[in-house]
Amino acid sequence: SGGELLGVISLYELAPVIREYNEEEIRLLSLFAAQAAGEVQTIRLLDQTRRRIKELEAISRVSSVMRATETVEEMFPALLDETLAVFDLEVGAVMIFNPETGILDVRSSRGWLDGFFGSAINPGEGVIGGTFASGKTYVSTDLRNDPGFLDRFSSLVPNGWGTAIV
Repeated sequence: SGGELLGVISLYELAPVIREYNEEEIRLLSLFAAQAAGEVQTIRLLDQTRRRIKELEAISRVSSVMRATETVEEMFPALLDETLAVFDLEVGAVMIFNPETGILDVRSSRGWLDGFFGSAINPGEGVIGGTFASGKTYVSTDLRNDPGFLDRFSSLVPNGWGTAIV
């Protein structure tokens, strides 16, 4: 063996005829297991490679779209649209810190987040402002009932939605 254990192969027999496996049969079973383990590793590596290629292609597409925009205001919707497409999602927003006002402004939104357009959030306020202030990614599987979510926006969030904020 010597490699990472990936699983087991188990064979079962019903009495009264239960064989006593000899060394040759155990060796053959071990060869099958080793062959399967090698194939599993190969498939895992191929999957990882395919995922990485998809990620790099997505980064390239987002980069191309952003370079093609002529103004910052055109960039935000393009960035959001490409990001949503990569993750196969329909709802999202881009908020940008405005140093003159000291707040985060919604610059582009899609889906039910269009109700947020024109909203402003202070750094440190709620899950969005908290993410901005801390610089740490925030994930919630139930945004509407999240204790960090701002009450003033809860009516805009349908039940059952989660979020990832970076």
